[in-house]
Amino acid sequence: MKCMKKYYKILIGCFFIILFLTISLFLIFNKKKMNYSFISVNYDYFIETNELEDCKVSIPLFVDNKNSPYLEKDNIKNLYLTEELSNDKIQIRLNDIETRSNLRYENKEYYEYCLNCLIPLSSCELISLENVNLNLEYSNEENLSFMVGNFYLYPKLENNLYYSSLRGLVRNINKKDYLQGVLIKFNDSFTIKDIKPLSNKVLVDENFTKVYDEVEEIEELRTEKIEKKVLTNCDLKVNANYLFISLFNEQNTPEMGFILKYIKDGKEYETLIYPFRFYYNDDIYDLKKVNYEVDLS
Repeated sequence: MKCMKKYYKILIGCFFIILFLTISLFLIFNKKKMNYSFISVNYDYFIETNELEDCKVSIPLFVDNKNSPYLEKDNIKNLYLTEELSNDKIQIRLNDIETRSNLRYENKEYYEYCLNCLIPLSSCELISLENVNLNLEYSNEENLSFMVGNFYLYPKLENNLYYSSLRGLVRNINKKDYLQGVLIKFNDSFTIKDIKPLSNKVLVDENFTKVYDEVEEIEELRTEKIEKKVLTNCDLKVNANYLFISLFNEQNTPEMGFILKYIKDGKEYETLIYPFRFYYNDDIYDLKKVNYEVDLS
């Protein structure tokens, strides 16, 4: 009789072990899955550097779940930027995350979260980061990556030049807008030695970069380009009149700024023409959609 009871106890024990293993295997192979859909904005960021503090930048991300744990600050362990070609990592610091307006995309509602970050970079020269991904590392060792565009960091420069107007020459080619030149009305007299765009997307065109006395003279410029001649150095004398900076530009670049190297009163200086948005259209916001599937235990 004792043997029978012992036998039944063994059978009952085996039954519960098999039941436990069956339930465990079922849960492993039938985990609930949740799909998150994110949208990032492929954008040009123009950021002024400062030797005394890190650069500030706000990067928007959109997600189709209003309460997504991926955009809770406490869940984000590390945040860094990687350039597509070099794959170098630049560690950045997350200050806070703001919720903003919603976006309707492909008949679906997305919620905007703005990541306010600090970038530890400073230089007396231009820094260009092309085709940059924002990478988020989480405490559970998950990683998400989003294409966020290009970063152009420029030095803070003292300015002793004064201009009263800034205007872009925009051409519509095949139903797309292109910034073909920038007209600046200066109130000073000086000699320009070099013109450097803040973005690598454009080049200064030597053929049409000139000084004009009247704005009407440039109205019909650049209907056709005869030959490509990139500006390497120049000697343009500005006498309180108009400087027209002609651009080679085959990309959508609505915002642009420049560093001018010039001579005034016998001394050489550099000054900044601050980035300015010269036109608006839907094409300036290049949206990138990414789907992530998450296993929920």
